[in-house]
Amino acid sequence: MLIRNIKKKSYYENLSNIMDVRLTEQVKHYEQVEKTDNELRKFRHNYKNMKIGLMSLLNNKDTDGAKKYVADCDELLDIDYTLYQTGNSIINAILSDKAMKVKDKGITIKFTGLIPQTKISNTDLCIIFGNILDNAIEAVEKVDDNIAKEINIDVYKKKDYLFITVTNPTKTEVAIKDNKIVTSKDDKSNHGLGLSSVEETLKKYDGHLDLDCDNNKFTTSFDFCVV
Repeated sequence: MLIRNIKKKSYYENLSNIMDVRLTEQVKHYEQVEKTDNELRKFRHNYKNMKIGLMSLLNNKDTDGAKKYVADCDELLDIDYTLYQTGNSIINAILSDKAMKVKDKGITIKFTGLIPQTKISNTDLCIIFGNILDNAIEAVEKVDDNIAKEINIDVYKKKDYLFITVTNPTKTEVAIKDNKIVTSKDDKSNHGLGLSSVEETLKKYDGHLDLDCDNNKFTTSFDFCVV
């Protein structure tokens, strides 16, 4: 039994180290995504000024140059990327990244509200929003095509707390017991680790997590202190 416990402890320590490394890489990725967002916003802001260059080419009757100019501009504007303006730069990046990856699957992510810059670290924001969105996406991927594949995120602030609700359709009713998803998967020990991580992270900010499923509509509600 002692040997078994030592092996089990070593396994979870290694798993924790791997998750820490991946999370660090994820945070860096989202920070890079936010930089891309900013560059695209700058381009759109400056687009009117860029028309001056186009008019110059046309005035000089350089039609080939003008055609190439327009093609280059359209190529930049048609970047397959969804921009969000939630009020929080890292959340912008997370939502944009997730939305871009599921667009071809017909899944849309809709956001309503405002998330202010908070004392919460980027790493913890990735744990919370990343895991919740991944679970929602996994569920929506399984629903029939005749059902709207939408993930809705609604946010409102009350005093020092932010309240967030994420809703998504499910193929079947999801059983919930003691605020945990009851699974039939063989790998029960690892299943649900994402939401457990979310719950533990929320506690650091006096937050709470609540799960509910009714009429094939899954709702993840959570809150945390933002000051």
